[in-house]
Amino acid sequence: MNYNKFWILIIVSLVASILFSCQQQTDSSSLRIENMKCEYQYNPLGIDILSPRLSWQIKTRGIRGEKQTAYRIIVASSRDRLLERKADLWDTGKIKSDQSIHVEYKGKPLQSRTQCFWKVMTWDKDGNPSSWSKPALWSMGLLEKEDWTAQWVGSPDPVTAPYYRHSFNLDDVPERAPIYLASLGYFELFINGEKVGKEILAPAVSNFSKRTYYQTYDVADYLKKGKNSIGIWMGTGWYSPGLPGVKHHSPIVRAQLEIPNETEQRIETNTLWETKPSERSLIGKWRWGKFGGELVDARLIDKQWMNTESSINGWKPAVNVEPADVPCTAQKCRNNIQLTEIAPVSVEQLDNTTVVVDFGTNLTGMLKMKFHNLNSGQKITIHYADFDGRDPKEAWRLGMERKGFSTYNQYDEFISAGKEEEQFNNVFNYHGFRYALIEGLPYLPKKEDLVAIPVETEVPEVGSFSCSNDLYNRIHKMVRWTYRALNLGGQTVDCPHRERVGYGDGQTIMDVGCFNFDASTLYTKWSENWWDEQKEDGFVFFTAPAYQLTGGGPAWGAMSIIVPWKTYLFYNDTKLLETGYPYMKKYINYLGTHSKDGVLQDIFPGEKWYNLGDWVPPGKGMDKGQWVDSTSRRFFNNCYRTHLLQIMIKVGTILEKNDDVATFKQELNIAQIAVHEKWFNPKDTTYANGEQPYLIFPLQTGVTPDELKNAVFEKYVHTMLVKDNGHLNTGMVGTQIMFDYLLENNRNDLIDIMVNQKTYPGWGYMVEKGATTCWEQWNGFYSQIHSCFPYIGGWFYRGLGGIQWDPENPGFKHIILRPALVKSVDWVNCSYESHYGNIISNWKIVANQFEWEVTIPANSTATVYIPGKEIKTDGIEASKSKGITFLRQENNHTVFKIESGDYFFTCKH
Repeated sequence: MNYNKFWILIIVSLVASILFSCQQQTDSSSLRIENMKCEYQYNPLGIDILSPRLSWQIKTRGIRGEKQTAYRIIVASSRDRLLERKADLWDTGKIKSDQSIHVEYKGKPLQSRTQCFWKVMTWDKDGNPSSWSKPALWSMGLLEKEDWTAQWVGSPDPVTAPYYRHSFNLDDVPERAPIYLASLGYFELFINGEKVGKEILAPAVSNFSKRTYYQTYDVADYLKKGKNSIGIWMGTGWYSPGLPGVKHHSPIVRAQLEIPNETEQRIETNTLWETKPSERSLIGKWRWGKFGGELVDARLIDKQWMNTESSINGWKPAVNVEPADVPCTAQKCRNNIQLTEIAPVSVEQLDNTTVVVDFGTNLTGMLKMKFHNLNSGQKITIHYADFDGRDPKEAWRLGMERKGFSTYNQYDEFISAGKEEEQFNNVFNYHGFRYALIEGLPYLPKKEDLVAIPVETEVPEVGSFSCSNDLYNRIHKMVRWTYRALNLGGQTVDCPHRERVGYGDGQTIMDVGCFNFDASTLYTKWSENWWDEQKEDGFVFFTAPAYQLTGGGPAWGAMSIIVPWKTYLFYNDTKLLETGYPYMKKYINYLGTHSKDGVLQDIFPGEKWYNLGDWVPPGKGMDKGQWVDSTSRRFFNNCYRTHLLQIMIKVGTILEKNDDVATFKQELNIAQIAVHEKWFNPKDTTYANGEQPYLIFPLQTGVTPDELKNAVFEKYVHTMLVKDNGHLNTGMVGTQIMFDYLLENNRNDLIDIMVNQKTYPGWGYMVEKGATTCWEQWNGFYSQIHSCFPYIGGWFYRGLGGIQWDPENPGFKHIILRPALVKSVDWVNCSYESHYGNIISNWKIVANQFEWEVTIPANSTATVYIPGKEIKTDGIEASKSKGITFLRQENNHTVFKIESGDYFFTCKH
């Protein structure tokens, strides 16, 4: 017995020694690997990209200058093979490289349904290896049209919210059970009575005459041995008769559940499935100003609708339907989800028949409400409004008014089944609102009977900002919340109630979205939608997806260029530029064909809605009927064309399209000279009508000759400070152009003057008037939840926080840190989680001293601009501190290059 114990101790000691030795070998590096992603997502299922890109973040133990010097990726077709390091799909071997995002798969060709398990290890700056990462996964979707054996099915009747169901048997519960589901209309998937996934209002939007999306789920955990049921509940959404690509009178679906057992069992939609109307139906026509809501007849609720044995009445065979013959591709962005519920701040009786509920903030979302002791057949109507205009002085701001509230024809109806307690909640429609007007309720509801549920396309939070100026904090909160209210279906819409479409307005909100949230998948998907809308001649419509006639101008169709370009700056997505380049080139050439002697002509002569320039500047909005004059509008659009040519020169250079770059440069030079000669007024040193955007835009685009730049800029400063009393005087696109120019030329002092105003026009005026989301116009007319003016949220990060991308090293691989020290701010706390890791810029002025906390993530570097001389860090001269290299003195700043790590800079101020 003692002999056995002795040998057991010896063996245990040897194993421990071996494990310790292995640990020493693998943990000799300070690096650990986290946040492994494939095509921007964690463990995505059913992708259709043949050479997907892999990314990871490197975390360290706080060592300055830490970086990756090499990596090794292994990919296997099973988890067991991966754990055994049998990389039967791909083994890179040791690759000497610091690349840790967008590493393109170059292994064996990937087939439909293939599972790909992967992990990575890296080597640090000293050549020491890290441990292997935890395993990650991606799987391939259905790559070929022939892979789909399921049929598209629909209801035989014109039903707007049908049920579909089917039952099947399983001999055993599989370890894996992928279901591939494509729908035209919103869907919710159920297995054995349980909803699959957390998403709502799925799929993301597309133009059904151009493209449909499918999604993949692994539903193994929902299945059981024996009889199983599958149900799909659908709502119309954008699949509304009369819209592009809609060929059937009700929403349709194609689903294919594959059980990888001995018989390769498939459960797929066909005419053996059953369908019947649910208790819901669409109110409205899903059009401009007619998005309505949902009618819920509680008398028709069938809680057993998926049970083919207990629910038998009213079911009919589904019918086979052929949709438009367009690509069916994997959805690239995340789905819509619900956010934290919002309780009412007040409930009051408006009149004898109406109760008004105030949720305290505008939002885009759904309502959930309990009803008590209603009579069977009793109808309750709920209207939704984003503005209370009952004050006669404010009534002019109303849009599609009901009882003094702007409702835009948004409303739901609930018909009671007469039960003691019942509940209404939205499923297949949503609203933009702050107020709910409840008509027909015989009692005053309690606050706890209602909640509002905000919805958005899921975008993880990555940014934070706060500062000493409370007005700026309030504005930041407003524009950030505006983004969440407009981020729907894999696009940013202009408004969530009246139109719900992805206008070119979206360019003004991209910085807000990308600094506050990881919007990479959203903008990858939305780029695709913009390219889908391009015509043969290169014209791109003003919205994407394009469902109906809308207004716009050259800047709107330019989203086909702007979205991929800005996505490249934030995420270094060169592949997106490569994919989009033919479309981008085609659009810039389209504008060229509509130019004469370097001057862009009106593309749609005589059509004011199709030739917009700087939209709704102060005093020139839809309420006034006095738009920007035609001379200034044409000048603005010509400057915008030169702006796009500048971008295309950069894109062409990145992609090594040398011949195109030479052509773009020639066209730019011709345009700059022609636009200046046509619109410059030497007497007044102005362009067009002499207002702010028409002085800044020619400076930004090189239209103004070098010898006139100082004079034109001085004219701008005088115009803004004196004529406009320190206020901005720009519209939707002009505001972005102006602030970009001022930031890039380090005139944040002028931005600070304009943003810090609390009087009209400006963001301060909005929040002082109680706005919780940005207005459509500076004066508050019409929509109270709109995409025209959230741009300023980007300045809080790029300007005050000083966190800026480096166009030469995009994606924040190399970071420019240059915080703006302005009069109205004493301290700033700002952070941004790039795809390399968290960037922190916290500064303050204390007793005439500038103090700055900086964090640069591993595998990144930064150029920092410090406002002063005699800079110290960690109590010593900065240039002598580890990880810091002095570069130069520039405009009262000391400029250093710093490696990754944490720093604390100080200097006199």
